[in-house]
Amino acid sequence: MAIKKTTKAIEPAPTVEWPFGRRNYLLFGISLAIIIVGYICLGYGDDPNDPVTLTLAPILLVIGYAMIPFAIMAKDRSRKAASSEESAKANSEQSAAS
Repeated sequence: MAIKKTTKAIEPAPTVEWPFGRRNYLLFGISLAIIIVGYICLGYGDDPNDPVTLTLAPILLVIGYAMIPFAIMAKDRSRKAASSEESAKANSEQSAAS
């Protein structure tokens, strides 16, 4: 009895792209640092009427928490250029097929 040997072509593994780029992580880190500084200012001093506690800390916390959605939604310029090139290439292929 003969044994069949089949050769199967090895397919390359699909490339994995991270959903966030360097700019996203940088903005997220900055916002996290601002939040940490805001909480440090909030616990600063023994006097509850201290201007750092009453004004600076809430301002820093609001700025830090408001930056997080911008850090998530920000796009890298390199990704933006690559995506615009891919869409232009796809559009040209569609128009050539028509």
